[in-house]
Amino acid sequence: MKLFGGDAKRKVVAAAETDLHEELRESVVRALHSQNRESLSAIIQTHHSADVADTIEWLTPPKRRLLISLVPDLSPEVLIALADWARDDVLEHLTSQEIATAIRGLESDDALTIIEDLHVKRRHEVLNVMSPEESAFLKKSLHYPKDSAGRLMQHEVLSLPDCATVEDLNKLLASNRADIPLAFYEIFIHNPLHLPLGSIPLHRILRVASDVLLRDIMDPQPICIPADLDQEKVGHIFRQYGLVSAPVVDRSGHIVGMITADDVVTVLDKEADEDLLYLTGAGIADYRASIMETSFYRLRWLAITLVNTLLASSVIYQFQFVIEKMIALAVIMPIVAAMGGNAGMQVVTVTVRALATQQLGLHKKSIIAAVIKELRIGLANSMIFSLPLGALIAWWFHDLRLGIVLTIGMIFNIIWAGAAGTLIPLLFAKIKVDPAVAAGPLLTTTTDVLGYLVFLGLALLFLV
Repeated sequence: MKLFGGDAKRKVVAAAETDLHEELRESVVRALHSQNRESLSAIIQTHHSADVADTIEWLTPPKRRLLISLVPDLSPEVLIALADWARDDVLEHLTSQEIATAIRGLESDDALTIIEDLHVKRRHEVLNVMSPEESAFLKKSLHYPKDSAGRLMQHEVLSLPDCATVEDLNKLLASNRADIPLAFYEIFIHNPLHLPLGSIPLHRILRVASDVLLRDIMDPQPICIPADLDQEKVGHIFRQYGLVSAPVVDRSGHIVGMITADDVVTVLDKEADEDLLYLTGAGIADYRASIMETSFYRLRWLAITLVNTLLASSVIYQFQFVIEKMIALAVIMPIVAAMGGNAGMQVVTVTVRALATQQLGLHKKSIIAAVIKELRIGLANSMIFSLPLGALIAWWFHDLRLGIVLTIGMIFNIIWAGAAGTLIPLLFAKIKVDPAVAAGPLLTTTTDVLGYLVFLGLALLFLV
């Protein structure tokens, strides 16, 4: 936090080429092997924090613990650059005083990122060793809902009264006050009641005389972010209006902080990664996370898949006498379930993404339009595939009825996949459950079970 500290050290930025990363990793491993504290500190201090963080994540847990024991005073920027799981591992081996010292070099939003990931008891220990001024904002921010604008914002914000001039602004900047952010892109203007009136981009201030009133050059009615707004919606607002920063206001409309575009990019990137991983059932574990953590996330999906297959198998079991009379059914029935499942996952992915970017709303007209569109797409795609495939099966097994049953079963399952792939995510979004987490497993279950049920039921009616 600028509130907590000064400028970060300048570092040599390593290029992204593999050989430079390998050189850094080898240097760190050699220093760890010899337990050379001075050499290790020098390596860390002369490389960019992102590259150092990447190397720490790459290390095995024992080597990571050794590094922390040799260099406990890691740069605050390194801690922020670490993936969540790696940061948790590093913080676990630091004392409360060492954590407090580290976050003094961060702006308030980054400091909060570290504090909020600590266990409650450890969090209190860290806050207690900090000064009242340092801990006041963090304690206040922790009262905001998780993943809200209040957790995302930084406390430091540059806001001046509407009667101020450019010269007043320059004097304020020269004072180097603790509540002035390290980096900012706009100046916010407020009225005597400290309610936001407008904003001024920095480039405009540089082009006017020092005696100009700030209110004369401001853009009126700035877009303000409520402190309790979900961070995913914050990202949508930034993207919708092309913002580089925005003031955060409390319920009374007073400015309590600021969000900048770099924080929003991080949020959008994280949300997109989570949606992708949840849809595939991989969870949120990082590629370099521990075996136990990765296994835990994947086991849940595999357990759901097991239940799904048991349900599908129970449906097939009910029609085993039909399959015994016509073995060709066993050969072609996986086609119906597979096509429906694939079509459904396409729809779920598009729907979840549309919900995340707010292209698709939860009002009645929007839902009806989305469902009708996917039904029409499902009908078109099912006709394109089912008709020639039905003809092929009829020719292959010399049975026109079998081709017709396959055609009808596939048309039904793909159309159902389109409807379910739209409605299931919308239903979960309505009840405030992340659709990316729940929609995939439920959809797969329905397309498999209904696909087999309809296909084998038609076979029972028309073929046996």
